[in-house]
Amino acid sequence: MFNLLSAELFKLRKSLSFYITLLITIGLATFFGFIYAFMYDQIQAEMGNLDTGGMTIAMPSNGGEMLLNALPMNLGTVMLLVAIFSAILISGEFDSGCVRNPLSVGLSRMQFYLTKFIVLLIVSLLFTIITVAASTLIFTAILDWGTTPDLGLFASSFGTSFLILIAQVALFSLIAFLTRKLGATIGIIMGYWVLDQLISVVLMYIKSDFLISLTRIFPTAGGAKVTEVIYGTSSQSDLWYIAILSIGLIIAYSVVSIITLQKRDI
Repeated sequence: MFNLLSAELFKLRKSLSFYITLLITIGLATFFGFIYAFMYDQIQAEMGNLDTGGMTIAMPSNGGEMLLNALPMNLGTVMLLVAIFSAILISGEFDSGCVRNPLSVGLSRMQFYLTKFIVLLIVSLLFTIITVAASTLIFTAILDWGTTPDLGLFASSFGTSFLILIAQVALFSLIAFLTRKLGATIGIIMGYWVLDQLISVVLMYIKSDFLISLTRIFPTAGGAKVTEVIYGTSSQSDLWYIAILSIGLIIAYSVVSIITLQKRDI
């Protein structure tokens, strides 16, 4: 398995799609940093701390606050980029037939899945760090740093947001293993991204606390809840709820993916 992981990381360094997605991530993070900074006064005047049916919308006012909010605010975008790369990494190999190569040398299908998942975990972490760093640096350069945020709050908000993202990665890996077609996988991913955006709008009209809690597994709605905790309008227990729910989904999606790999011919 270690040899396959090394080979996968080598392929990652040589992958054009990886560098294209990486450049898009840097570009979008920089763009959003500029937009949030230049439109701060307007957005704050129109949306500052509005209660929108369960979500509190707030804007960071300095670099320190942006450090806390960069990932939760951009979670849907990061999810889309990682999801597309997941489709290329997994479905692309099924399309090309390369998926048979590691299995032909005796690697188990569970090891094959874990290798792919670890690579996607590394890519996701890289994309999230770039998003946070680029957005914060641009925002700070235009406005100022302000007060250094509480490191415990940063760790808990970043960790919870990252778990939401990894739950999506596990879901998209499952979709890729089920469809085994790059076009179909990307089509489903785009549909899911649209659903994620719609959920954040519908959430304004949902009155049931139970239904609202279920939407936290979606990146935009989950990121909004993390933002509420950052601004003190929700409790830290909400982060624990989202984290536990995300871990449960990661395990469930992974188990189904492994079973799918083991039951179906390749």
